[in-house]
Amino acid sequence: MNVPYHFDHLINQIQRNCAIADAQYARNQTLCTYLLQMREYYRWAHEIPLGAPLPHREVARWIREQERTWEPLEAEELKPLIWQERTFDPFDEEGLNALLLPIGFVYTAGIGRFGKPHFALAELKQKTVCAGIECWHLGREYARDLSLLPALYREGRIVIRRDALTRMLWEKWELWRSQQEALPKDRALVFQCYRLEDNGCRLETLTEDAATLLVWHEIGEHQAEERLPTEWPQMVAAAGDRANEVVLRTVRDLVADALSVYPRLAEHDAGLLTALHFALTDGLRRQWVRNLTATLFASHQPAPSRQPLRTLASIEADRWLKLANKMRTAYLRSPAQFPLWLRRWRERLHQQTKPTPKAAYDTVSTTQ
Repeated sequence: MNVPYHFDHLINQIQRNCAIADAQYARNQTLCTYLLQMREYYRWAHEIPLGAPLPHREVARWIREQERTWEPLEAEELKPLIWQERTFDPFDEEGLNALLLPIGFVYTAGIGRFGKPHFALAELKQKTVCAGIECWHLGREYARDLSLLPALYREGRIVIRRDALTRMLWEKWELWRSQQEALPKDRALVFQCYRLEDNGCRLETLTEDAATLLVWHEIGEHQAEERLPTEWPQMVAAAGDRANEVVLRTVRDLVADALSVYPRLAEHDAGLLTALHFALTDGLRRQWVRNLTATLFASHQPAPSRQPLRTLASIEADRWLKLANKMRTAYLRSPAQFPLWLRRWRERLHQQTKPTPKAAYDTVSTTQ
């Protein structure tokens, strides 16, 4: 990768910590997810354009080499970063960025899902302000770990990693293209609106719209901090297993959506951004809002109207905050038994045919 010559040493140090983090955490996921991430990581590391075919045998060989490289790193600790004759803790974003920002670069570091450290070094493309919160939009990434984390929230700041976002969107687009005959209505609408005549993607426009949604969601994350129980970080730390942690993080995401994303969609959107928001929602988060999406996309109109979403935003906020407080009560009753309580709660939920009751939505007209 062509990089500014004076960054070589710093990039290598950051990439070393990325390799240590990946060695310790990357394979703790399903085989399918792991291989898809490694495939994308190969594309980034070798600067292969999006859409260009990958050499499958070479990718397979590279994955084996990466795994051999990771083996001796599994027991290593993250290393301090040395830059301009100063030494920084690997999570000292503020200290390192005090030197990087004046020359147009940003370092990000943090702990993500399941305790995995994440690091990246990228160009700073733009600074904006939304709802009183500063937003940094990053461009090309010179160092990063395996995971694609397109948005980060720091106290008083939102960071959008546009390169990671574009790559994530392309991966989803490729999947939707292979499934376009059977796509649900929200994803079908998005595929149709961003598709070029040759079945390509208006990727720059898609990235811009998705970045807007991410900023709105991260504003919601900030608002959720003030509305969720103060014990929420301790509850996540005490979750006990990955499935429990996913439940707690999904509740927080849905609170953030209800507080910030849904009201803004109702205020500003004519339908496409609403479809894009739900089309990009995956996993448990998508499962838990399936009745909401069924209501919004139930009509024969080409896109959902604003009024139902405006009404449903309040319903959704109340729903997920009540669930959060129910979880808090269980945690305070017995922190040691909280993982077991969550596990049993999940099992009961799994047995239900409809994870969220649809009755709350039935009174909202989708024809307004």
